[in-house]
Amino acid sequence: TYKGRFHDAKAHAAGLSRWLLVNVQASGEFASHQQNRDVWANELVARAVRERFVLWQVDVDEREDGLDEGGKVSCYYKLAHDMMPHVLVVDPVTGELVHRMRAATDPNDMIAVAEKFAERRPVMPAKATKHRAGSSLAPPPRGKQEAPPVGSAASSSSNPSSEIAPCERKLGTTATKQVETVVDAGATPTCEMAPGPGEKLCKLRVRLPDGRALTKQFGAERGVGALFAFCRSEEERPFRLMRLAGGSMQQIGDENVSFDDLGLHMSTVFMVLC
Repeated sequence: TYKGRFHDAKAHAAGLSRWLLVNVQASGEFASHQQNRDVWANELVARAVRERFVLWQVDVDEREDGLDEGGKVSCYYKLAHDMMPHVLVVDPVTGELVHRMRAATDPNDMIAVAEKFAERRPVMPAKATKHRAGSSLAPPPRGKQEAPPVGSAASSSSNPSSEIAPCERKLGTTATKQVETVVDAGATPTCEMAPGPGEKLCKLRVRLPDGRALTKQFGAERGVGALFAFCRSEEERPFRLMRLAGGSMQQIGDENVSFDDLGLHMSTVFMVLC
């Protein structure tokens, strides 16, 4: 959590090229305490926020150093006091409000927001390049070169391909095509995990330990062993597969259970290193 004024938090987030996550609470509202307990204390939420955001929290019922930062932010973004707490995603460069959540007490909602902004970052404005006064953009003049006489050796050497016999040029072209064919044949094949025709679909997102999020499709009635196999192809170190269920983390242990039985459709599975 960033400690400081709202303007300083924006500048800090812009410098890191991260979204500013603004949490406006009211200590007199029970929902604010519930949010601290269920959302911000959640391990997966905390990790998602650390990776993608700069979190700035303020209490509208309290003033720090005589400054009413909470009141100013509430007034600027028109936040209703009776709908506390508010969670805002703010572009730190422009100050634009790009996403709003009211009275959010479910960690799944916060993780969904983190997933939404996982693939894009705020864009810093480009800086104009300054040129010194009197500098010329034109290239310096080149020295005067004399044209070689017609039929001289210099004229023939300026175009080496003209010295190559037609049969040699043909062989060179064939060799190039053969090299290109070998490169294409050596490309890594794509592993398709889509279900077969008429098979029920299970679409989910896998969050890797390095922070990447990959969307995969499996047959809903297949065992989750297919998911474990995919994860092992991405990570050699020992890991556990975790998912959010009922506000708490649950481990996926039995590889024979189907995706449908676990209700994994349109959910996020997290790879946690052991």
